[in-house]
Amino acid sequence: MLDHFFLDSSFGTHSCLILEVLGMSLEELTRRTVPNRFPISTCKRIVKEVLLGLDFLHRECGIVHTYLKLDNLLLRMEDTKGVPLLGDSESPIDLSHVSVGPSSVVITDLGVATEIETPFDGAIQPYGLRAPEVYLGIPYGRPTDIWNLGCLVFELVTYCWLFNPEEMLR
Repeated sequence: MLDHFFLDSSFGTHSCLILEVLGMSLEELTRRTVPNRFPISTCKRIVKEVLLGLDFLHRECGIVHTYLKLDNLLLRMEDTKGVPLLGDSESPIDLSHVSVGPSSVVITDLGVATEIETPFDGAIQPYGLRAPEVYLGIPYGRPTDIWNLGCLVFELVTYCWLFNPEEMLR
């Protein structure tokens, strides 16, 4: 977060956040690069970045993300040159122009994050990425985020879901 302020209106006081401009999500990147694959070295760098981010959320912030998915992992942009314009969302992307370096993957969407000290046993996580404890209805914590990441690693490497949510509903 770069800054924040409050705005008063006839509807009440609103918290306004000023955030950095980020690039596309890993979901969009994988969708637009098929049939290519991320090199294993790139997958390793992405996973390392996400693990560092989760460690920060868990240890420093005391929260569990609860909704980790490729849509919520955005790439930081070095510059805006070559960034697709609005409406140019289907152009293929050459993976040789994508670099993942230190602090280049950003975990976003903390809208359903929960405090570690407050055990919760409700339904969380995208259906195909839910941890066993969520299905069993028992309290969850940090391991649910790690479960999510494990499923996402499979998805990054294979471009396939580990558990297909459509088949799980049958």
